[in-house]
Amino acid sequence: MRPRFLFIAVSFLIILLVVKIFISGLYLHVSGMKVPVANIAMAEESSGNQAVAKEADTKQTANKQTASADTTATAASLKKKEQELKEREAAVLKKEQELAPLQAEVDAKIEQLNELQVKLTAMAKEIAEKQQGLKDEKINHLVTLYSAMDASKAAKIMDKLNIDTVVKILGNMKGKSAGQILAAMSADKGAVISEKLGNLEE
Repeated sequence: MRPRFLFIAVSFLIILLVVKIFISGLYLHVSGMKVPVANIAMAEESSGNQAVAKEADTKQTANKQTASADTTATAASLKKKEQELKEREAAVLKKEQELAPLQAEVDAKIEQLNELQVKLTAMAKEIAEKQQGLKDEKINHLVTLYSAMDASKAAKIMDKLNIDTVVKILGNMKGKSAGQILAAMSADKGAVISEKLGNLEE
């Protein structure tokens, strides 16, 4: 009975060993299948990360290129404006150089006109003085003439003259002669002339 028990026990152990080997083989087989799936998932995840990183790099590169393009455009615009300013400055300088002789000519003409104006002013003054001298000379001549005349005759003639002229003549005559002529005039005219002669003395 004992050998039979040993046989059963050994058989049971062999069966357990076979089952264990089978289970281990199955486990290894299943694990071998899982590893590639995990590797594929990891590879996909790594590929996704690489794609994201690559996209980020692409965006960063694009941003850098945009910033670089903007900087280049700004620099080009500033350079263009600077060139335009230089061209305008050169044009203004050229105009100034062209106008310099004309300005000198204008200044010379203005100087000539100023000198001419001074001369004309002097001539006008001289003419006015001469005219005044002639008037004074005429008045003096009339004074001499009316002084030599009879007072009543001189008064009759002066009645027909302009009052201002009569005032000038009588104003330059000696007091006695002027008084005699004034007395021979009408009372109204004599009063007006007397008033004007009084204003002259003031």
